[in-house]
Amino acid sequence: SPANGPFYTLHCHQSDAALIDRLDEDLNMDEPFTLFCERIDLLSISLQQNLFTFLKNSAQAGRQFIASIGDDPVELIAKGRLLKDLYYLFASFTIRISPLRKRKEDIISFVTKYFAQRKERFGTSLTGITKEVEERFRRYDWPGNMRELEFLLDEIASLATTETVITYEMLPLHFRLKSDGLGDTPTQAVDFIVNPDKELMPLDRYLKEAEEYYLQKAMKLHDDNITKTATALGMSRQNLQYRLRKLKNGR
Repeated sequence: SPANGPFYTLHCHQSDAALIDRLDEDLNMDEPFTLFCERIDLLSISLQQNLFTFLKNSAQAGRQFIASIGDDPVELIAKGRLLKDLYYLFASFTIRISPLRKRKEDIISFVTKYFAQRKERFGTSLTGITKEVEERFRRYDWPGNMRELEFLLDEIASLATTETVITYEMLPLHFRLKSDGLGDTPTQAVDFIVNPDKELMPLDRYLKEAEEYYLQKAMKLHDDNITKTATALGMSRQNLQYRLRKLKNGR
Protein backbone atom coordinates (compact mmCIF):
# COMPACT_ATOMS: atom_id res chain seq x y z
CA SER A 1 0.00 0.00 0.00
CA PRO A 2 1.18 3.55 -0.66
CA ALA A 3 1.77 6.02 2.13
CA ASN A 4 -1.35 7.46 3.68
CA GLY A 5 -2.83 10.10 1.42
CA PRO A 6 -6.10 11.34 -0.07
CA PHE A 7 -8.55 8.83 -1.52
CA TYR A 8 -10.28 10.07 -4.69
CA THR A 9 -13.19 8.48 -6.54
CA LEU A 10 -13.76 8.98 -10.26
CA HIS A 11 -17.39 8.21 -11.13
CA CYS A 12 -17.14 7.17 -14.77
CA HIS A 13 -19.86 8.11 -17.25
CA GLN A 14 -19.57 7.97 -21.01
CA SER A 15 -21.49 11.20 -21.63
CA ASP A 16 -18.98 13.48 -19.88
CA ALA A 17 -16.35 14.19 -22.53
CA ALA A 18 -14.23 16.37 -20.21
CA LEU A 19 -14.18 13.87 -17.34
CA ILE A 20 -10.58 12.75 -17.75
CA ASP A 21 -9.30 16.22 -18.65
CA ARG A 22 -10.44 17.50 -15.25
CA LEU A 23 -8.35 14.96 -13.34
CA ASP A 24 -5.26 17.17 -13.61
CA GLU A 25 -7.22 19.99 -11.97
CA ASP A 26 -8.94 17.88 -9.31
CA LEU A 27 -5.96 15.86 -8.10
CA ASN A 28 -2.99 17.19 -6.18
CA MET A 29 -0.25 15.81 -8.39
CA ASP A 30 2.48 16.58 -5.86
CA GLU A 31 1.35 14.07 -3.22
CA PRO A 32 0.71 10.34 -2.83
CA PHE A 33 -2.92 9.36 -3.39
CA THR A 34 -5.27 6.50 -4.19
CA LEU A 35 -7.61 6.89 -7.16
CA PHE A 36 -10.65 4.61 -7.42
CA CYS A 37 -12.19 4.61 -10.92
CA GLU A 38 -15.73 3.34 -10.51
CA ARG A 39 -17.18 1.39 -13.47
CA ILE A 40 -14.57 2.14 -16.13
CA ASP A 41 -16.63 0.04 -18.56
CA LEU A 42 -19.24 2.84 -18.64
CA LEU A 43 -16.73 5.15 -20.33
CA SER A 44 -16.61 5.33 -24.10
CA ILE A 45 -13.56 3.65 -25.62
CA SER A 46 -12.04 7.04 -26.47
CA LEU A 47 -12.38 8.18 -22.85
CA GLN A 48 -10.96 4.85 -21.68
CA GLN A 49 -7.94 5.55 -23.90
CA ASN A 50 -7.61 9.02 -22.34
CA LEU A 51 -7.80 7.53 -18.85
CA PHE A 52 -5.18 4.91 -19.73
CA THR A 53 -2.80 7.61 -20.97
CA PHE A 54 -3.39 9.76 -17.88
CA LEU A 55 -2.74 6.87 -15.47
CA LYS A 56 0.40 5.76 -17.30
CA ASN A 57 1.77 9.30 -17.15
CA SER A 58 0.79 9.70 -13.49
CA ALA A 59 2.19 6.42 -12.18
CA GLN A 60 4.89 6.84 -9.58
CA ALA A 61 5.80 5.65 -6.09
CA GLY A 62 3.13 6.33 -3.50
CA ARG A 63 0.20 6.27 -5.91
CA GLN A 64 -2.34 3.51 -6.18
CA PHE A 65 -4.97 3.03 -8.88
CA ILE A 66 -8.06 0.87 -8.36
CA ALA A 67 -11.00 0.29 -10.69
CA SER A 68 -14.31 -1.58 -10.86
CA ILE A 69 -16.26 -3.02 -13.78
CA GLY A 70 -19.83 -4.29 -13.98
CA ASP A 71 -19.45 -7.51 -15.96
CA ASP A 72 -17.03 -10.23 -16.98
CA PRO A 73 -13.89 -8.51 -18.39
CA VAL A 74 -13.41 -11.06 -21.18
CA GLU A 75 -16.95 -10.45 -22.43
CA LEU A 76 -16.60 -6.67 -22.12
CA ILE A 77 -13.36 -6.69 -24.11
CA ALA A 78 -14.82 -9.03 -26.75
CA LYS A 79 -17.85 -6.75 -27.15
CA GLY A 80 -15.64 -3.68 -27.56
CA ARG A 81 -16.86 -2.09 -24.34
CA LEU A 82 -13.61 -2.32 -22.40
CA LEU A 83 -10.14 -1.32 -23.55
CA LYS A 84 -7.80 -4.27 -23.08
CA ASP A 85 -4.80 -2.10 -22.15
CA LEU A 86 -6.81 -0.25 -19.52
CA TYR A 87 -8.07 -3.49 -17.97
CA TYR A 88 -4.60 -5.00 -17.71
CA LEU A 89 -3.27 -1.81 -16.15
CA PHE A 90 -5.50 -2.56 -13.17
CA ALA A 91 -5.54 -6.36 -13.31
CA SER A 92 -2.35 -7.17 -11.42
CA PHE A 93 -4.68 -7.97 -8.51
CA THR A 94 -8.39 -8.68 -8.97
CA ILE A 95 -11.36 -9.42 -6.72
CA ARG A 96 -14.50 -10.93 -8.23
CA ILE A 97 -17.72 -10.09 -6.39
CA SER A 98 -20.95 -11.85 -7.35
CA PRO A 99 -23.86 -9.56 -8.27
CA LEU A 100 -26.39 -8.88 -5.55
CA ARG A 101 -29.04 -10.97 -7.33
CA LYS A 102 -26.87 -14.04 -6.59
CA ARG A 103 -26.29 -13.25 -2.90
CA LYS A 104 -29.57 -11.85 -1.68
CA GLU A 105 -28.78 -13.15 1.80
CA ASP A 106 -26.53 -10.06 2.08
CA ILE A 107 -29.43 -7.61 1.66
CA ILE A 108 -30.64 -7.53 5.26
CA SER A 109 -27.16 -7.27 6.75
CA PHE A 110 -26.40 -4.37 4.39
CA VAL A 111 -29.67 -2.62 5.30
CA THR A 112 -28.96 -3.07 9.03
CA LYS A 113 -25.46 -1.66 8.68
CA TYR A 114 -26.71 1.20 6.52
CA PHE A 115 -29.20 2.35 9.16
CA ALA A 116 -26.66 1.97 11.98
CA GLN A 117 -24.21 4.22 10.12
CA ARG A 118 -26.92 6.72 9.21
CA LYS A 119 -28.15 6.88 12.80
CA GLU A 120 -24.63 7.52 14.05
CA ARG A 121 -24.08 10.25 11.46
CA PHE A 122 -27.49 11.95 11.32
CA GLY A 123 -29.36 10.69 14.40
CA THR A 124 -32.22 9.26 12.32
CA SER A 125 -34.78 6.87 13.83
CA LEU A 126 -34.95 4.26 11.03
CA THR A 127 -33.65 0.87 12.11
CA GLY A 128 -35.01 -1.68 9.62
CA ILE A 129 -37.67 -2.78 7.14
CA THR A 130 -40.95 -4.66 7.38
CA LYS A 131 -41.37 -8.25 6.21
CA GLU A 132 -43.32 -7.03 3.18
CA VAL A 133 -40.48 -4.74 2.10
CA GLU A 134 -37.92 -7.50 2.79
CA GLU A 135 -39.89 -9.82 0.51
CA ARG A 136 -39.80 -7.28 -2.33
CA PHE A 137 -36.10 -6.64 -1.80
CA ARG A 138 -35.43 -10.38 -2.09
CA ARG A 139 -37.58 -10.77 -5.22
CA TYR A 140 -35.99 -7.86 -7.04
CA ASP A 141 -32.85 -8.57 -9.12
CA TRP A 142 -30.97 -5.32 -8.36
CA PRO A 143 -29.33 -4.64 -11.75
CA GLY A 144 -27.44 -1.77 -10.08
CA ASN A 145 -26.18 -4.07 -7.30
CA MET A 146 -25.35 -2.61 -3.87
CA ARG A 147 -25.15 0.93 -5.23
CA GLU A 148 -28.78 0.74 -6.40
CA LEU A 149 -29.86 -0.54 -2.97
CA GLU A 150 -27.89 2.22 -1.25
CA PHE A 151 -29.41 4.93 -3.47
CA LEU A 152 -32.90 3.55 -2.77
CA LEU A 153 -32.29 3.65 0.99
CA ASP A 154 -30.89 7.19 0.65
CA GLU A 155 -34.06 8.29 -1.15
CA ILE A 156 -36.35 6.75 1.46
CA ALA A 157 -34.36 7.92 4.48
CA SER A 158 -34.22 11.51 3.22
CA LEU A 159 -38.03 11.69 3.33
CA ALA A 160 -38.52 9.84 6.64
CA THR A 161 -39.47 11.75 9.80
CA THR A 162 -40.34 9.74 12.91
CA GLU A 163 -40.70 6.30 11.28
CA THR A 164 -38.60 3.49 12.74
CA VAL A 165 -39.03 0.92 9.93
CA ILE A 166 -39.53 1.21 6.18
CA THR A 167 -43.01 0.14 5.13
CA TYR A 168 -44.36 -0.60 1.66
CA GLU A 169 -46.01 2.81 1.53
CA MET A 170 -42.62 4.51 2.05
CA LEU A 171 -41.09 2.88 -1.03
CA PRO A 172 -40.74 5.27 -4.00
CA LEU A 173 -43.33 4.73 -6.70
CA HIS A 174 -40.74 3.76 -9.33
CA PHE A 175 -39.52 0.89 -7.12
CA ARG A 176 -43.03 -0.21 -6.16
CA LEU A 177 -44.00 -0.52 -9.82
CA LYS A 178 -40.90 -2.60 -10.54
CA SER A 179 -41.15 -4.85 -7.49
CA ASP A 180 -44.92 -5.31 -7.78
CA GLY A 181 -44.46 -6.46 -11.36
CA LEU A 182 -42.37 -9.43 -10.17
CA GLY A 183 -45.34 -11.19 -8.60
CA ASP A 184 -49.07 -11.38 -8.95
CA THR A 185 -49.69 -7.81 -7.81
CA PRO A 186 -50.65 -5.01 -10.26
CA THR A 187 -48.00 -3.53 -12.52
CA GLN A 188 -49.77 -0.35 -13.62
CA ALA A 189 -49.89 2.86 -11.60
CA VAL A 190 -53.67 3.07 -11.91
CA ASP A 191 -54.01 -0.45 -10.54
CA PHE A 192 -51.83 0.46 -7.61
CA ILE A 193 -53.97 3.49 -6.75
CA VAL A 194 -57.17 1.50 -6.46
CA ASN A 195 -55.59 -1.51 -4.79
CA PRO A 196 -57.72 -1.91 -1.64
CA ASP A 197 -54.86 -3.55 0.25
CA LYS A 198 -52.66 -0.45 0.05
CA GLU A 199 -53.12 2.91 1.69
CA LEU A 200 -53.53 5.76 -0.78
CA MET A 201 -50.78 8.36 -0.78
CA PRO A 202 -51.47 12.12 -1.08
CA LEU A 203 -52.21 13.09 -4.68
CA ASP A 204 -49.42 15.67 -4.94
CA ARG A 205 -46.85 13.10 -3.80
CA TYR A 206 -48.17 10.50 -6.23
CA LEU A 207 -48.07 12.94 -9.16
CA LYS A 208 -44.53 13.99 -8.27
CA GLU A 209 -43.30 10.40 -8.05
CA ALA A 210 -45.14 9.39 -11.23
CA GLU A 211 -43.59 12.30 -13.13
CA GLU A 212 -40.15 11.50 -11.77
CA TYR A 213 -40.48 7.84 -12.72
CA TYR A 214 -41.71 8.66 -16.24
CA LEU A 215 -38.97 11.23 -16.90
CA GLN A 216 -36.26 8.89 -15.61
CA LYS A 217 -37.47 6.11 -17.91
CA ALA A 218 -37.61 8.50 -20.87
CA MET A 219 -34.10 9.80 -20.17
CA LYS A 220 -32.73 6.27 -19.88
CA LEU A 221 -34.44 5.27 -23.12
CA HIS A 222 -32.63 8.11 -24.92
CA ASP A 223 -29.22 7.61 -23.22
CA ASP A 224 -29.70 10.69 -20.98
CA ASN A 225 -29.79 12.96 -24.02
CA ILE A 226 -31.86 16.01 -23.06
CA THR A 227 -32.65 17.09 -26.63
CA LYS A 228 -33.80 13.65 -27.83
CA THR A 229 -35.86 13.07 -24.68
CA ALA A 230 -37.55 16.47 -24.92
CA THR A 231 -38.44 15.84 -28.56
CA ALA A 232 -39.90 12.42 -27.74
CA LEU A 233 -41.98 13.92 -24.92
CA GLY A 234 -43.20 16.82 -27.05
CA MET A 235 -41.72 19.54 -24.85
CA SER A 236 -38.95 22.09 -25.14
CA ARG A 237 -35.45 21.31 -23.99
CA GLN A 238 -35.64 24.15 -21.44
CA ASN A 239 -38.92 22.84 -20.01
CA LEU A 240 -37.47 19.35 -19.56
CA GLN A 241 -34.35 20.72 -17.88
CA TYR A 242 -36.54 22.79 -15.55
CA ARG A 243 -38.65 19.78 -14.58
CA LEU A 244 -35.58 17.58 -13.95
CA ARG A 245 -34.01 20.32 -11.82
CA LYS A 246 -37.23 20.82 -9.89
CA LEU A 247 -37.56 17.12 -9.15
CA LYS A 248 -33.92 16.85 -8.08
CA ASN A 249 -34.08 19.88 -5.79
CA GLY A 250 -37.39 18.81 -4.36
CA ARG A 251 -36.05 15.60 -2.88
